[in-house]
Parts: sequence; C-alpha cells; structure tokens
Amino acid sequence: MNELKFKTAILLALLTCLACISSVSSADTAINTNCVIDTPGNYYLTDNITGTTVNVIEITCSNVVLDGQGYFIDGANSWGYGIYASGVSNITIKNVNIKNFSGGSEIYFSEVTNSFITNNSLESDGLSFGIQLESYSNNNTITGNTANSNYDGISLQSSSNYNTITGNTANSNANFGILLVSSLNNTITNNTADLNDKYGIYLYSSLNSTITNNTADSNNLNGIFLQYSSNYNTITNNTADSNNDSGISLQSSLNNTITSNAVNLNNDSGIFLTSSSNYNTITNNTANSNNNSGIYLQSSSNYNTITNNTADSNNNFGIYLSYSSNNTITNNGLNSNAGGSGIYLGSSSNYNTITGNNATSNRNGIYLKSSLNNTLIGNTADLNSLNGIFLQYSSNYNTITNNTADSNNNHGISLDSSSNYNTITNNTADSNNNHGISLADSLNNTITSNAVNSNVLYGISLADSNYNQIYTNIFNNSQNYDISSSGINYWNTSKEQGGGNYWFTPTGMGWSETHSDLNNDGFCDDQYNLSTDNIDYLPKSLDMAAPEVTINSPLNESIYNTSSILINVTAIDSSDVSLVTVEIENVKNVTLSLNGSYYTGNTGNLLDGIYNITVTSKDENGNTNTTKPVTITIDTTAPKVIINHAEDDFNRITNILNVTINDLSLDSVIAEINNGTVLKNITLNETNGYFGNSDFEFVEGAYSVRIYANDSFGLVNSSETVDFVVDLTYPVITVNIEDGKYFNNGSNVINFTVDEDYIDSVTAFNGSTEILLNNSTGNYLNSVALNEGVYNVTIRINDTAGNNVNKTVRFTVDTTAPVLTLNNPVNGTTFTTSSISLNVSANDSLSNVSSVIAKIGSVRNVTLFFDGEYYTGNTGTLSNGNYEIRIIVTDLAGNVNSNETVNITVAVPSSSSRSSGSSHSSSSDVSDDIESDSVRDAVSDSDVVYGNSFDEGYAQELKENLYDSEDYEISGDTIIVGGPESNKLAEKYDSKFGISISNDNPGENKGIIQVLKVQDNSGSIIQSYTIIYIAGSDRYGTQAALEYFKTLDELPEGPIMVEWTANGPVLA
Repeated sequence: MNELKFKTAILLALLTCLACISSVSSADTAINTNCVIDTPGNYYLTDNITGTTVNVIEITCSNVVLDGQGYFIDGANSWGYGIYASGVSNITIKNVNIKNFSGGSEIYFSEVTNSFITNNSLESDGLSFGIQLESYSNNNTITGNTANSNYDGISLQSSSNYNTITGNTANSNANFGILLVSSLNNTITNNTADLNDKYGIYLYSSLNSTITNNTADSNNLNGIFLQYSSNYNTITNNTADSNNDSGISLQSSLNNTITSNAVNLNNDSGIFLTSSSNYNTITNNTANSNNNSGIYLQSSSNYNTITNNTADSNNNFGIYLSYSSNNTITNNGLNSNAGGSGIYLGSSSNYNTITGNNATSNRNGIYLKSSLNNTLIGNTADLNSLNGIFLQYSSNYNTITNNTADSNNNHGISLDSSSNYNTITNNTADSNNNHGISLADSLNNTITSNAVNSNVLYGISLADSNYNQIYTNIFNNSQNYDISSSGINYWNTSKEQGGGNYWFTPTGMGWSETHSDLNNDGFCDDQYNLSTDNIDYLPKSLDMAAPEVTINSPLNESIYNTSSILINVTAIDSSDVSLVTVEIENVKNVTLSLNGSYYTGNTGNLLDGIYNITVTSKDENGNTNTTKPVTITIDTTAPKVIINHAEDDFNRITNILNVTINDLSLDSVIAEINNGTVLKNITLNETNGYFGNSDFEFVEGAYSVRIYANDSFGLVNSSETVDFVVDLTYPVITVNIEDGKYFNNGSNVINFTVDEDYIDSVTAFNGSTEILLNNSTGNYLNSVALNEGVYNVTIRINDTAGNNVNKTVRFTVDTTAPVLTLNNPVNGTTFTTSSISLNVSANDSLSNVSSVIAKIGSVRNVTLFFDGEYYTGNTGTLSNGNYEIRIIVTDLAGNVNSNETVNITVAVPSSSSRSSGSSHSSSSDVSDDIESDSVRDAVSDSDVVYGNSFDEGYAQELKENLYDSEDYEISGDTIIVGGPESNKLAEKYDSKFGISISNDNPGENKGIIQVLKVQDNSGSIIQSYTIIYIAGSDRYGTQAALEYFKTLDELPEGPIMVEWTANGPVLA
C-alpha cells in the first residue's frame, strides 16, 4: 500500500512538472464561463461571460496572467465581483471589459501584492466600485484603465500601501474618481478624474502619497480633497479647474506640499485649507478667476507657507485668511481681485508675515480686519479701487514697513476703528486719490520715515485719533495734513533721533522750504503749529546740498598686481553723512566705514580686469553725491597668448602671424622665427587689437614660430608655438575631356589631373550640386555615374595655403536614344512609282539629332535632311520588288534608334501596259513614271545634275545615272535639279533663265520648270544644247516641279510655276 502511494506521488510530481512546462509555452488556458483559477499560468477569455456566481472569476493562486482580449464580463445587474483575488501575489489582469454590477466591485483585490491591473474598462452605472484594493494590498500597479460611471472609479482602502496609479481615466463616478482611505506611500500620476459627483481625487487619513500631473476638473465638489490627517503628501503639477466647490481642498491635514498646480475657475476657491490644516507649503500655483478666493485659509489653519503663487481676477480675494495665524505669505501676485482684496486677514488672523507681494488693482490691496501682530514688509499695493493697505476693527500691534501704496482710489495706508499700537515706517504713499496716510479712531500708532507725496486731498489725515507719534516723514502735498476731532499727537522726537518731519509743497511753499535754519543744524528755527494740540517742534529744514566727496585712493588709471585694493574716501556734509558706498561696476557694492576723518574699505579679491569705481555719499536728509568713476587695472597673471591662425599653409609673405594677447599691462610681443637654418626674433606690431608681422616678409618654406609676451610686471608667457608653410604656387588642373562633348554613358565622364604638392580639397560642382570624385587611378573621375543632363561643371582646387584655381568644362550626358516616327511610307503600301518620298519625325531632348539615314533594303542608304519640321528625302529609283526600309537615327552622343521599319512593294507597270503600241526606245535608266516619249527622250538624252542629297533623291526619280554639280561643265543636254543655294551649276546658269530662283522666289512650297536653248561656239562646230531647270524656293517646291515635270507631254515653251499641296503638285 505504501509503495502504491509512493508511485502515485511520483506520477503527480511528473504531471506537475509537465504542467509547469506548459505554462510558459504557447498553450495557455482559455476561459469562456464563470470559474476559479487555482493554478498558476496564463489565462485568456475567448467569449463574453455573464456572471452566474458572486465571483465571476476568482483567483486563488499567485503567478497568474488573465488577458480579457477585449471580451466582457457582465454582472447581469447583480451584486458581486467581476474578478476577485485575495491573499495572492504577482497576478496581472489586463484587457477586460466589466459592466453591469449592482454592487460589489468589478475588480477586487484583498491582501494582493506585486500585481498589475492594466488597460481594463470598468462601468456599472454608479452602483459598484470600478477597481477596489483593500486590506494590505501593497506594491500594485494600476495603469491605463478606464473606470467611468461607477460608485468609486478607483478605491484603495485599509492600509493599501506603495501602489502606483497612473494613466487611468476615472470620470463621471457617483462618488469619487480616485479614493485613498488609510493608505500610505501611494503614487497617483497622469490620471484624469473629471465630472465625478463628489471629488475627483480624495485622500482620507492617507499619508506620504504623491499626486502629480493629474486632471481633476468639473467635479461636483472638490477637484482634489485631503481630509482627516492626510499628511505629508505632495500635490504637484495637477489641474483642478471648474469644480463646483474648490480646486484643491485640505481639511485637518498637515505638512503637505502643494506646488505648481493650476486651480482656476472653481465655484468656490482655488486652494482651500480649513480645520487646523497646518504646516503646509503652497507655492508656484496659479489660482485665477475663482468665484470666491484664489487661496483661502480658515479655522486655525496655521504655520503655512504661501509663496510665489498667482491669484488674479478672483471674484472676492486673492488670498484670504480667517482665524489663521503664524502663516507666511511671500512674493505672490495678487491682482485684479475686484470684489475683495489682494490679501485679506480677518477674524483674529494674527502673527502672520506678509512680504514681497504684489497686490494691485484690487478693491483693497492688503486688508487686515481684527487681526494682531502681523508683519507687512516690502509689498506693493498700488492702483486699488479703495485703499492700498487697510487696517480696521482693532487690528493692533501690526508692523508695516517698506511697502509701496501708491495711486489708490481712496487712501494709501488707512487705519480705522480702533486700530492701535501699529508701527508704520519707511513706506511710500504717493499719488492717492484721497489721503496718503489716514487714521480714524486709532490711537498710539507710530508713523515714521514714510514718503507721503502728491496725494490729492491730504498727505496725512487724523480723525478722532490721539497719542500717535508722527516724525521723520516727508510730506510733499498741496495740503499736507488734516486734523479733525483729535486730541494730542506727537509730531517730533529729539534732535538726536531725527526731530520732526519735512513739510514740502509742490509749489515750494512748505514750512521746511520757507523757514530759515540760521544755525545750520538741519531744523527750522521756528516750530510748526498744525493745531492747538498738534505741534512739530523740530520741523526739518530743506537741505539741498549734497556731501562733498573725494576719492583719495585708488588713483585713476592705476595698475595693481594684487587682487585686493584699499579704498580711502573723504566725505563732508553739514547735515552729517549717513552712508558712503562704493560701486565696483557690474561686480559688487561695498559700504565704507568711518575711520577717523576718512571712510575706508576694501574691494575684496577681484579677478584680473579693468574696473570702474564710483563712490556715492548720502547725507541725513537724503541728498546724494556720486563721484566720477576712477579706472583701475588688476593684473596678477602672465599674459595669455592666443594664436588665431591654425598650423596651416599661407599664400602670402606678410601678415601671416595673427596673435591676440590678453593682458592688462602688456609690454612687448616677440616672435622667434625658425625655418630650420635661421633663427630670427621680430617684434610684432598691434593693429586693430591683433599682433602680426606687418613689416617682416617670409619666403617660401616651412616655419616654426614661438611667441613671447611680456607684461610691465615682468611676467612672461613663452609657451605658444605654431608651425606653418608659406606656399605661393597655384595648383594646375589638366582637363582630359573635350569641352562641349556629348556622352552616352555617365561613368568616368569627368576626367582631370591635378599638379599640386599641398592639396587641401578637390571639388566639382554642377551649379550648386557637388559631383563626388575619386582618384584611385591617378586621374580624378566622377565616382558615381552621372544622370542625363547638360552639365556645366566647375572644378575647384584649393591647396593648404589658400591658393585656388577653377576650371569649367561643359558636356552633355545623354543615354537615351532619339525618338523616331516614320510618317511616310506606310507599312505594307504598294507603289506604282519607282521613287518614294520619305518623311520622318525625329527628335532628341538633350543632344539633338546628328543624322537620319534611310536604309533602303540592300540597295542604298539615303541621308534625310531636316526641313524645319521633318526629316525628308527620297528612295531614289527602285526596281519593282519588295523592300524593307529601316530608319536609323543617331544623336550627338552616339545613341542610335533603328527600331522603325516598314515593308513596301514597288510595282511600276511595264511600258507596254502603260502606253500600248508605243515604240520609244529610251534609255532603260529613265524612270518608268515618265509616260511621254518626248519627255522620256529628253531625260534619256540629258545629264541629270543635282546639288545636295535632297536634290539627289528627287533627281533619282528621273533616272538612275546622276551627276554632282561640283566641277560639272555643260557639254550636252542637261537637266539641273535644285536651286543656286545648293547646286553649283544652277548658281552659274540661274541668271540666264527667265525667272531666277531664291529662298523667297517663287515662294514657299513653289517650284518652276524652265527650258533654255544654249548655243556652244567654242568648237569648230557650232552646237546647241537644251538645259532644263527644275528648282524651287524650298525642297517641297523642287519636289512639286519635278513631279509635275514627269507628267508633261512635251517640253514647255515657257516657265511653268507649280505648288506642292496635300494632293500633290498643282499649277500655281
């Protein structure tokens, strides 16, 4: 029995091994129904599945891949799970479409780790979870899924940690797009969570997660919401626009970072913190055009940092704090928030720091309401429709320093309704439409060292305000003060602490301008009585004189070989010097200290260079004097030598050396020249900032040159050398092809040699196109066969010295045979005449046609001539029989087209059949086309003389035996064929006939037949000859006359003019 169990165990082990081998093969497992996957492997759906169990597909083992292949799992509107996995790891669910569950989840993981949910589509009409991870489901990746119209799109709960949710769409869900509950260290990135009924992305008691590059728009509540101790999360580069509540909201959540998000057009606020959301950082966000505020903190949201944000054009406030303290608001842009303020602190928002913000074009720039101990430093609050800076309702113990509050429609700085014990110092409140500084029902405030100028109503206004200290301010307004219903205020301190105020007016009639200071102590000799209880006992006098300043050291144009220089200055002013500063241009500013009678300091370590130093002295009244600059040079290093020309060759003998010396106290530059045999030193001269050999002349040869640069402190640089060759000889090109030549092959067309020892480059360009070359044979040839075309190639040789030479060669590459059409005769035609006209169309687009030859069987070759449109000619007289006529066309490149042939038959009727009973015995070489015995006899008895090949073709239609007109002398009856342009005999006798023949006479396509009797008296016997003249203005005219001549019955008595037409010759 035990042996049987052992054998069974071995068999099961074998089967398991075989199953494992199958799981990594292509033999995966198909699924088409409800099932439990309990064996590792790859599974795939082959059909849609309708759920009949609570868990349609349940996975109970690890190492499973389930590929839905786009098929559906349909929950049939029942409660349950589309895919259920618990207590497993390393599973992948992909490409599954799941729908129609009325509760439960489409994909559910519990205690599942290291798994993937990818590219699935999940939808349940708002009744079930799309993807749900619970109970320590850690280190999973959820990517590329669509989870729309579920209860929650993607949900992580109960310590589901270290998961990555990326690239998913979770829209239009009934609750949340993406939900994290009590889950840590998750990453949510590049997801879309729009149009959900509550929140786009919701974290509840979830820590240390990263939410980045997501879109959470148009949700019914908040775009992104962190609640109940969702701490230490990072929210960055998200878009949360057009949500029905706020873009990003934090409730009772600490130490989160909210940066570089876009939170615009939300129905409440862009960013909202409430319920002790403390220690959060809000930076570089854009929070514009929200219906309430750009950034809103309330309910003890303390110790937050709000910096470098933009909160413009919101309906109420740019930044709003309510019951929130110890926050830092820095460098934010808060503009055009027309319904409220750029920054609003209300309801006991205390101990906040507001610095460097720009709050312009709002209702109020910065508004504090019932808020204490806040610090406002370096803000800009201009162009607001009410006040620049406004404190109201017991806003006490605040510090307002170095702010600008200009051009506001009401007041620059306003304290109202028991805003007491505030310090307002070193601010600017200019050009406001009412008052520069306004106090109403406010006590015990300190207002010092402010600039209050050009305000429309009053510089400073006090209404029911007592015990305020107002001194060392500058007032320059048409009306500097207004005091109503106020008791005692204090308008000066002691002389030693600065005394009272400056009282100027734009017209120069202020108290400080019109009252004397006889003892030159800086104060007017008379007190300034503003009202009974408001007296400036030490009004400041106008001191217009700037301090006298002398720079004792350094002196102008001084050169130092140490990097740190002592500065010594004398500065004197009757109102005492308050500040002496040194500007080392574009480097640093140095404040000098009083040392006995002098102000001294040190430049600190300066780099080598030339520096402009100016000194500015300021007196206690703000008058300044700036000296003219003194220039000093710091030079602590040896000269730097830069040889600007490379180790190269030159084709000149002067101005070869080009050296730049960087040194601030250069003394001399020497070049040591070595050509191998002679060592010579020359001084280089400076021209336009460069040193060179403008005088020294080199001869051809190789050189090595060392540069010595010396400065005035004895520092020498001799480390730079350069080698070069002086070459004055130009390269020589020998082109081995004939200019204008035609080629029928593009290989090795370009052929040239170069005579040059220092070749730098050899190029050949056809226009702007380079032709690649090789010289493996010693000659430069084109390395790639040239395409057809007309070439005008420029060959350019550059040597290393810059000598160059060009040669141009023109040629044509034509590899295509001419185009040929044989127009006449037509193939298969039978002719009853012994001579046939030839008409050919031939052309070549590149190299033109050089010859057209008609090969008449084995009888003869006839050259055809171009008449301006066609190539024409005549077969000459042919005996009866069958003939193949082949046309051979050759172009100038030697390409030949001989593909056109026709076969014709010549069948001229015999004499007996032509004129029965005729008994003439004319020569057998007379054309059978001539039927008249008289004309046949005349032709038979005559020599037929032609001038060119065209005329020869026509003459052959009369008889076979012909004579060339060259050197022919008439010694008997003669027939002249062709005019004087081509026929020498015609040229000789043309004037003897009644009508002279030329290109213009008798005209186009016209010819004339003329007969002349000539008497020869040169011998002992007087003889007479008959000369028949057959010629035209062109070839068609000659052909017309000859064809008509063959039809005559008798020789004509006078000239006959004939014209060639489409129907043959007719009398003209």
